[in-house]
Amino acid sequence: MAAPKLPTVTLDQTLVDLYRQAIPRQAGHAHSRLGIVLGFFSSSIDLTPDIPRNTKYLYQDSHFVEESLDQLTIHNHQLKYLSVLYLCIKPQSHAFISGQTPTIFFHRGQTLSEQKHDRSQVEETLSVLDPSQRPQLIFCSGPSNIPLAEHGIQGVIYNNVSDEMASQYKDSLIHDPDLHWYLSSQTALGLSRLPRPTSSCIHVIGYPPTPGHCCPKCLSSDRDSRNKSQIPHIPKNCTGQRKVWLSAQQKTILDRIEAQALPFILWTSQPFEAPPREITTDEEKSALLSDLRGENSLLEKLLSQLTKKNEHLDPADLLITGFVNKPDKPGKVYNVTFMVTEGGPVYLAAAEQIRDFSGVWEADIVDYSHQDYLKDKFQLTIEQTAEWIKKASVSAGRPDSAYFGPVGIDIVVVESYANNGNNGNKFDINIINLNVGPSGPLPLALLRTHFTSRGLDFATIATIRFRGNRALLLHFWKAEFESGRMIILSF
Repeated sequence: MAAPKLPTVTLDQTLVDLYRQAIPRQAGHAHSRLGIVLGFFSSSIDLTPDIPRNTKYLYQDSHFVEESLDQLTIHNHQLKYLSVLYLCIKPQSHAFISGQTPTIFFHRGQTLSEQKHDRSQVEETLSVLDPSQRPQLIFCSGPSNIPLAEHGIQGVIYNNVSDEMASQYKDSLIHDPDLHWYLSSQTALGLSRLPRPTSSCIHVIGYPPTPGHCCPKCLSSDRDSRNKSQIPHIPKNCTGQRKVWLSAQQKTILDRIEAQALPFILWTSQPFEAPPREITTDEEKSALLSDLRGENSLLEKLLSQLTKKNEHLDPADLLITGFVNKPDKPGKVYNVTFMVTEGGPVYLAAAEQIRDFSGVWEADIVDYSHQDYLKDKFQLTIEQTAEWIKKASVSAGRPDSAYFGPVGIDIVVVESYANNGNNGNKFDINIINLNVGPSGPLPLALLRTHFTSRGLDFATIATIRFRGNRALLLHFWKAEFESGRMIILSF
């Protein structure tokens, strides 16, 4: 079986090019040698023995939201794929667009053969890139062992931040980690006054005492959680102040949800690709309340993670929003990606999102011939968002740490029959999610010339489940790969 001859892929720009253009000239890292950390981090489980779960920056993925406490452990083989997703699949697709700069991967495998396999897959994915745009690959065991000095890296770009990176390399991170986490939260978006559905925040007050300042039951539960590598929690048999605090917060939240009129959508503060809970009927509302009251509930998990070191980020707040779509006026969801720069926002691309019946992302589709129209359509919203990001940095007391770089916003567009002031067009725009960092359609924006030069006005990023190795995949779609119609961003 002869291997297909793959064309060289040349990006219009690279991620490091975009950051260089965005960094303010007077900023501390304006002339630094930049490195990109590509790992994603979990608050659900330890991804490897060298990559512990986050306890400060709580990224609340679907497993954190839905799984029971006893299932959230590195020893749960059903969750092993999270290390593949967060350390291999997602990082590869970002490495593809990173450019010729130090690019840091974390080892997923613990044996030399596993590490060699993971590295070979990354190298093969990136081998189709123009040599001048290939990343300089660096592999290490985890975020506490990044060889910055050895590679002369002075500024670190990251997708999401690990607790260890924030504490160990804070002066090297080009963004303030607290601000970066907060700007991507639903809490921040709910308070932003950006165009979005009506929303209200359920704010959690304070944080519980530590197990050592509570009761013997809490001390025993904490030791047991550590021994099993599980998320710590306030046990039901707690006899101290932690239980008192937990019960008071639960009552406040449940009373607020019970009083909420239908329909509504419930979001966690940092729903890292976890879909929100849509409530349209009394039966769905009763089921939600039952779930939140139950053993191992989302509330119990969230509230138990609050500590002195993360309380200021409001990671356990919940957000209630109204619905955007109506049965007679279904909307389209777009992911709009742009750069926040010193001179103002720079539009990159808008992709229509395809989601399944439960609201989970399935694919992004870009129509290159339609981009000028979409740019005009979303320009006001982009400018408003960029201005809010700037103001949020000032209001957070970090005017010198204002965010610059890529931003993705998920927008629901509902066509309207009355002029509502959106640039004089007849449509309603609502932002439902904001990602401060590289977002889904960014590779499609940077691959525009690659596809349009082949007469292709449409491009999509989608996940394909394929039973077989890379060679078989390339053979199966040989003509598409050889013509450049298909590209593997990660494998």
